[in-house]
Amino acid sequence: MKINIKIWVGVIIVSALVLLFRNINFQPDKRFRIDRSFQDYSITEVKNALVESLDATTVFTDSLICAFRLTSLDAATNRSDVNLYDINAFHPLASFSFDLPKTAQIKWCSAEEVLYINRFDLFSYNRTTGKHRQLNPVGLACLNVCRTGPNTLLVFAELNKDGRFITGYFALDRTTGTVQLSKMLEENSQANAAPNSLIYSGKFTRIDAGTMCYYCDKYSKIFFFTGEGRLSRELSTADGAPRPTLVFDNETYFYKRGSTYNVNNAIRVEGKNLLVFSCRSEPVKDMVIDVYSLETGQYLRSTRFNYKNWNCPDIINVSAAGKNTIVNFQRGVVLFDFSSLGA
Repeated sequence: MKINIKIWVGVIIVSALVLLFRNINFQPDKRFRIDRSFQDYSITEVKNALVESLDATTVFTDSLICAFRLTSLDAATNRSDVNLYDINAFHPLASFSFDLPKTAQIKWCSAEEVLYINRFDLFSYNRTTGKHRQLNPVGLACLNVCRTGPNTLLVFAELNKDGRFITGYFALDRTTGTVQLSKMLEENSQANAAPNSLIYSGKFTRIDAGTMCYYCDKYSKIFFFTGEGRLSRELSTADGAPRPTLVFDNETYFYKRGSTYNVNNAIRVEGKNLLVFSCRSEPVKDMVIDVYSLETGQYLRSTRFNYKNWNCPDIINVSAAGKNTIVNFQRGVVLFDFSSLGA
């Protein structure tokens, strides 16, 4: 697949700006906000720690926190220093380093391997062998990824199928290279990987041993998948925020101000409820969590609580840590007990 390097670099730049300014709502008015019913709950801090990182610390669900620091080696290459921590005790476990292209974005990490995307191609770095391996077949432009099993991946991507470009979520068998469409978002007559990476910007997260999820952070959609990567259901959050509008200038896509809304910054399941850490609220020094029925998708209630005056836009991601929940803020990692929200 021929890649427009300028467009890919533009995606990298815009992605960095999104991380830098994610705490700024694009639209200051009250459109696409929820008429909330607030209730008080007992939320307990279990443990906190600062995990040093120059880049966004990433939390994973295989009992690890992965923090990586990028150092420039030359005009084309970065050195990534990776530190692994226990997800419950925050104790350092191991560290390793590897080189990768400056245009690469790390998407997933474990004690054995790192998955990263470079110019829409998906690669694995194996810590034991020290080798890099391309995983995506020809025609599959990858935008995001998570591992669902030893040989299976769930990929947000665009597939070129007989001249038709399908954007959606795909189950990828890394052994055979076979690709199975799980959910189609749109189909076009030309490549739209670059703009769609921004329109459907979001993150994968593991709900439990058998469920993966992708939540959009600028669109009110959440998609649920089985452990095999099949779509099981989708949910729209009550804010109803539409897909963002983009503008194209100097071969780079940008979000259009006034037509783009920060929505859901993280999700977590407690009991029979889905917890959504929402940015669609009045500017406050509290975190606002909207509670939905996991069974029906119906909005039930909301709660807010204060922790060091950090709010939902300060959150990078959230993950399960046993019976607790680990919240990865821009300024530290905190373990909470949200079990009271599961009733």
